[in-house]
Amino acid sequence: MNPLSPVVLAPLEYLNGQFRFQLSGAVGPDYVIMASTNLSQWESLRTNLSPTTPFQFIDPDAGASSQRAYRVRLEP
Repeated sequence: MNPLSPVVLAPLEYLNGQFRFQLSGAVGPDYVIMASTNLSQWESLRTNLSPTTPFQFIDPDAGASSQRAYRVRLEP
């Protein structure tokens, strides 16, 4: 079995309380985009089902917190 390509999140823009970033990685798995304000509690924001990468994501609620971290969980 070949390992998956690493997932890369690249920030693109923060404008009017919205944060936009680009994700790239393997084609095939589902990408669950998650956010946290404290790095211990994570909330799922969106799931892209088997996307073609790279793709962009806009978080319209990014301005509601003074800090927000993102991560991606891959699912089969």
